[in-house]
Amino acid sequence: ESLMQCVKTFCCQLEELIRWLYNVADVTDHLIPSKSNLTGLKSSLQLYRQFKKDIDEHQSLTENVLQKGEILLQCLLDNTPVLKDVLGRISKQPSELESHADRLYDAILASLDMLAGCTLIPDNTPVAPKSTDVKGMSLASQADM
Repeated sequence: ESLMQCVKTFCCQLEELIRWLYNVADVTDHLIPSKSNLTGLKSSLQLYRQFKKDIDEHQSLTENVLQKGEILLQCLLDNTPVLKDVLGRISKQPSELESHADRLYDAILASLDMLAGCTLIPDNTPVAPKSTDVKGMSLASQADM
C-alpha cells in the first residue's frame, strides 16, 4: 500500500473516530442518573446496552486508526534520515542558484568589458578610457552627458 493511500486512510478513519468520540461525549454529558424505580433502572440498563454495543462496534475503527498510525510513525522514523538529507539539499538550493546567477552576471560583464574595451571599477561599474569610442560614442562621456 502506498504511503499516500495509508495517510488518506488514516486521516479518514481518524476523522470518523473523532466524530464518534464527540458524539459519545455529547451523549454521556446528557445522561441522567437512573431513578430508583424499576422502570428507570430498566431504561438505564437499556442505555448501558446501547452504549456498550456502540463501543464494541467502534472497537475495530479504533484498532485500525492505531494500526495505521503505528505504520505511519514507523515509516516516518525509517525515512527521517532520507527526509533530513532531502531537506538539507533543498535548503542549499537558493544559495547555490544565487552563486550561479552571480557567476553568470560576472561572465556577462566580462564579455561586455572585452567588447567595449572597458575595465571594471570596484563597484562593478564599467569605465572606458575617454579617448576610446565605440561606433562614435565614448562610454565614459555618457556619464558626462
